[in-house]
Amino acid sequence: MMLYYIREYPEQVHHPKEDQYLFARLRDRTSKLDETLAELESQHTQGEALVRELERALTRYELEGSSAFLAFRDLVEKYAKFYFSHMRLEEEVILPAARRLLTPEDWTVVDAAFAGNRDPFAGADLKGGLEKLFLLIVNIIPAPDGLGPAI
Repeated sequence: MMLYYIREYPEQVHHPKEDQYLFARLRDRTSKLDETLAELESQHTQGEALVRELERALTRYELEGSSAFLAFRDLVEKYAKFYFSHMRLEEEVILPAARRLLTPEDWTVVDAAFAGNRDPFAGADLKGGLEKLFLLIVNIIPAPDGLGPAI
C-alpha cells in the first residue's frame, strides 16, 4: 500500500506539478537556481526508478521470504535517505526562494495547479482515500519495542 501511494501521489501527481508550475516560474524569475532545479528534476526521475526497484524487491521478498528481506530493507533505507535529502533541498532552498521571488500572480497559478491534485484512491472503497491509507500504514508499523503500532 505504501509503495502504491508513493508511486501514485508524489511520483505521478506532485513532482510533475513541481516541475511544470513551481520550478518553471522560478526559472522565469532567476537563473541562480538553475543547477538546483535541474538536480531536483533529475531526482524526480531517480525517485521513479527507485520506486520501481522497491516494488521488485518487495515482490522478491513476498515470493522468497526472509532470504530476500535484507535487500528489501536496504532499498527502503536508500529510498528514505534519498527522499529526505530531496525534500530538504526543496524546503531549505526552493521554498524560501519561491517566497522571495514569485509574484502573487505566480502563486495563483501554482496554487491552482496543486489544488487540483487528485486522490489516487478516488472511487475506491477506502473510506477517506489518502488520509485513511496513511493512518492504516502508520498503525501497522510496529512500535520501537515491537509491541504494537508506532502511534
